[in-house]
Amino acid sequence: VSYDWRFSVRNSANTLNNIVQEALTNSPTGKVNIIAHSMGGLVTKEYLSRPGIVDSINKVILLGVPNLGAPKAFKALNYGDNMGFAIGPFNVLNPNRVKIITQNMPGVYELLPTREYINLKGGYVRDFRNSQNLTLNYDQTTNFMTSDPNLPDYRNSGLINSADNYHQTVDKSSIIGPNVFNIVGCQNPDTIGEIRLYDKGNVDITAVDGDGTVPLTSARANSDNYQNYYALYSQTKVDHSGLVKDEDITKFVSDLITETNPTIPSGVSQTISDCLDALPNPTKIIFSTHSPVNLHIYDGQNNHTGLNANGDFEVNIPNSNFYMIGENSFASVPAGVQYKVMIDAISSGSFDLKIKSYNGSVLTNSTAFLNVPLPNESFTADLDFTDINSSLELNIDQNGDSVIDEVIVPDVELSNPASEDVTPPAIEIIAPSSDLHTRSSVLPIQINISDTESGIGLILKYFDGQPLSSDSIDLFFEKLGSHSLNFIVYDNSGNPAHASKDIQVIATPDSTISDIERTFQLGWIKKKNIKNSLINKLEL
Repeated sequence: VSYDWRFSVRNSANTLNNIVQEALTNSPTGKVNIIAHSMGGLVTKEYLSRPGIVDSINKVILLGVPNLGAPKAFKALNYGDNMGFAIGPFNVLNPNRVKIITQNMPGVYELLPTREYINLKGGYVRDFRNSQNLTLNYDQTTNFMTSDPNLPDYRNSGLINSADNYHQTVDKSSIIGPNVFNIVGCQNPDTIGEIRLYDKGNVDITAVDGDGTVPLTSARANSDNYQNYYALYSQTKVDHSGLVKDEDITKFVSDLITETNPTIPSGVSQTISDCLDALPNPTKIIFSTHSPVNLHIYDGQNNHTGLNANGDFEVNIPNSNFYMIGENSFASVPAGVQYKVMIDAISSGSFDLKIKSYNGSVLTNSTAFLNVPLPNESFTADLDFTDINSSLELNIDQNGDSVIDEVIVPDVELSNPASEDVTPPAIEIIAPSSDLHTRSSVLPIQINISDTESGIGLILKYFDGQPLSSDSIDLFFEKLGSHSLNFIVYDNSGNPAHASKDIQVIATPDSTISDIERTFQLGWIKKKNIKNSLINKLEL
């Protein structure tokens, strides 16, 4: 059934009905079988909910169906995504292009995580900006999409409401009547489970169990009366699109239709615990960069995964993946292979490079290079990667002349966490406590930092944008007027926290007298009578 996925599920169900009615006229049994992948499963479910339809259906096979939506749709609508396809000769890999063309398509909004998804998972957008720790509920997530000032544009609120109304009628029901077989992918840490928002445009993701697109929770929803099968990514390398491309899976689908007791292919289980159990060895490595740099990964055959020259991206490393959220890039590659990681600057500033190792969908190790300065757009860096437990060194070329200027090691490392730490440290500025300070004073610097999960990894202090190594500032050497203190603290998982305080350096007669005395001591005023004359004027 060739349906137009841009339109609503209900509209597409009408198209499905026309084809089924045509097929029934040629069916010797008076029934048909339906095989449905991804959004096609939503169309099938909607169609079979209509009165009198299920009597003409023999078997239904569902593959990777986002029953309750998927956070990847949120990413596509708000930040762009390649959606996992190309259409004929038209290149739709550019995430910004996909974002543009999906903004007014009802079908895409119906793939957003639903209220029921949030009820089960507790939310999929976590907001740590401005010292918050807020997991957005459904309405707060909608408000973010339609009004958050940090988004460059906003989503179609009418289509969000229509999608919400549709899902509230179907999300708690299953297909009743025919035999239903549900084939679900799992163990793929490319599955976005949570999008985490930090200050300065820093975004990270939390992986969950799923097929690389659809979380296991969504694909498994309301399937207790189905016959469920789980395609284990660690054994099959079958991702979301692979569920309808892999020869073993497609043969199994055919056998489910035609045979009574089909042979289950290797790597497919009927036990959900096989998805959830941690594996003994790493299966995937996810590299991510945060802030204005391009990320490139090359394997030993020089296959490339990352951005290309025209702004699209390519995923030429086998079983790799690549996506972006704003200036944050994520590249996922198979473990057990040597890679060359290349980074080049887009603008000046700083960046983080994070590396995470997964056994199935379970995070087992992480390490990060944090707040690496970017002096200019000529900056490049590279890293040779074998495994996360090897000695990692980032070779830095400050000016793009192919000469290594500096070699740095990771700032933080974390092994075998009980669960992924996503919460940044808390920062409390103790001193300075006031906003006004005379130039004759010494400004004390004191902060209180706490982190209850992975622990404090890196503390950075800045005064007017310059690194600060001491716990005080002699204001005598600073100009009158506005100044800023900034603090960046990372935990051992690489989660950043920011805090800042603005102060005013002021002059009073007494502080200026003190300044004059000091300038005389330093020899800046040579003659004592001049010093005394100035002080007399101030005393008057």
